[in-house]
Amino acid sequence: MDQISWPKGSVVFVGDIQGQYHQLQAALDKFGFDRQTDLLVCCGDLIDKGDNSYQALSLLNEPYFRTVLGNHDQCLLNALNTVIEEGVDGLCNPEHQHWFYANGGEWFLEPNMIEACLEYHDALQALPVQLEVIDSNGIKIGVTHGGYDSSVWQPLADNEYSRLNAIWSRSPITQFQKLSSETKRQKLSSKHKVSGCEAVCHGHTPVDKITVVGSHVYLDSDSDKTSNFNLISSENVAELVRRAV
Repeated sequence: MDQISWPKGSVVFVGDIQGQYHQLQAALDKFGFDRQTDLLVCCGDLIDKGDNSYQALSLLNEPYFRTVLGNHDQCLLNALNTVIEEGVDGLCNPEHQHWFYANGGEWFLEPNMIEACLEYHDALQALPVQLEVIDSNGIKIGVTHGGYDSSVWQPLADNEYSRLNAIWSRSPITQFQKLSSETKRQKLSSKHKVSGCEAVCHGHTPVDKITVVGSHVYLDSDSDKTSNFNLISSENVAELVRRAV
């Protein structure tokens, strides 16, 4: 688990960026984000679906930006590893073809794009699947792209299941979305409290608005369709969870 303490400015969280680089920059300006003092923490999926995936990767070079690895980012990393190990012919693998033509990765096949993306291989390889952020007021927020199963915030077990769960799981948000009764939603939420941090933020599963399930806060605004982003400060994340108790 990577850990960040941010002693200056605000810490702001955002859901999936999905290649919407210019729309994100406009949203940050509207939000009042200060790129000199504030920290932007993304819940994964920098790329795919939007029009500016390569530009979105440039955020990895920005001192004001941190992110966890999302499932789309993992698809790009897998493709880059294949190119390094087998050459471009290895991209005929069905796994990569599915990413290209069914999951938003076709931009990777544009002229000169593979070579350009190779510059980001090491940065993508280094991305954590679990992140802990502590702001200047001591508020501790956890982050994974997909799921976090434990009732205590702690480093994930060092195994493939825990890693894949952190990237791909949609629990408990999909169960929550299927419930129409507020009583049933509250009962489900009561089973998903996490001690040891104020909240755990996630992307991956689109929500109409910022949604709280127990200690879990879901931020994916489906930005490639809406061009909107759920931007929220660490203080407001913690407040949303407190109100939901």
